[in-house]
Amino acid sequence: MIEDIPGFPPHVGAALSLRGGPLYGFNLGDHVGDDPMRVAAHREQFAAAIGAQPVWLQQVHGTRVVELQGNESAGSLACDAVWTRRPAVACTIMTADCIPVLVSHGHQALVGAAHAGWRGLAGGVIEGLLSHMTQAAQAAQAARTASAAPKDQEHIGRRQEHFRLWLGPAIGPHHFEVGPEVLAAFAHDPSRFERGRPGHWFADLHGLAKDRIARWADAQDGRVLIDVVGDSRCTASNAETFFSFRREGRCGRFAAAIWCTSI
Repeated sequence: MIEDIPGFPPHVGAALSLRGGPLYGFNLGDHVGDDPMRVAAHREQFAAAIGAQPVWLQQVHGTRVVELQGNESAGSLACDAVWTRRPAVACTIMTADCIPVLVSHGHQALVGAAHAGWRGLAGGVIEGLLSHMTQAAQAAQAARTASAAPKDQEHIGRRQEHFRLWLGPAIGPHHFEVGPEVLAAFAHDPSRFERGRPGHWFADLHGLAKDRIARWADAQDGRVLIDVVGDSRCTASNAETFFSFRREGRCGRFAAAIWCTSI
């Protein structure tokens, strides 16, 4: 019911939970009508399996970004993106069609996660997370430069920030039917929409995310490099593996988490 997500640096762990059964299965969401004791047991099982402490958010389809300290209680943070430097604190996102986004720095102990539905995506939740993480990485680099020997300072100060970004399973472009309000929210990306029935289109959520990430990276003038990888499995068409709100209406939530294993 839990699979590792490969491709992150050695100092980073990442995992994805799966559906694990009919109806609520291995549900990790405490807001969907499932038995609270079952959800609590599943969350304990998830934490034990990954060897880190997940921080469970109250996701609101917004763009707020918060730095995790590791002492947050479940549901105490109303936000859709988090980041941390603290070891064994897992930035955790729950979804059932939206994109779970996981990010790690290439060599610093710095990880983050975002919940990207179309509203958050259009509002810039991924760009907001990347901006916060870039600022944190640059601050750490500046501190290291200041304490380095004079002969090493110029080399350290010029180092490019390198991130690995994973786009997790989400509703696919053949199932995400949307209205004109979504098309209007992504006016710069018309190629990511295909016409459906009158007044409706099919949207490529992963493609929209990649376009926004690329534009943000281009605006950094070469100071930031982002390797984007994606898990293209569609939540709406993989009923045995994933929950899908669009397919089921009432359903559970699966989780994606990322954490630093060491400093």
